[in-house]
Amino acid sequence: MKRFIKHSGSRVTFLEGDALVYSGFTGKTHLVDANIVDVMALLSTTDPIEEADLFEQYCQNSTPEEKQLLTQYITDIIENLLALELISYA
Repeated sequence: MKRFIKHSGSRVTFLEGDALVYSGFTGKTHLVDANIVDVMALLSTTDPIEEADLFEQYCQNSTPEEKQLLTQYITDIIENLLALELISYA
């Protein structure tokens, strides 16, 4: 099972529908969709979370149809966060 952890030192500034995220890990700033910040809020810098638990927490009040769509959306967000080195596998 995949487990993820957030890199420490991240800072977020919100813009209209987007967010600027500074990574203390890489020293880079990224413009991201504000929804990415919601996923990052579920991640810890010290306690890894399993992928299934992340999906469950994010989709807890969703219908089965919404969960199916959100699962793919969250998978895409995770891939983006990994590519930007804002999170890593634990």
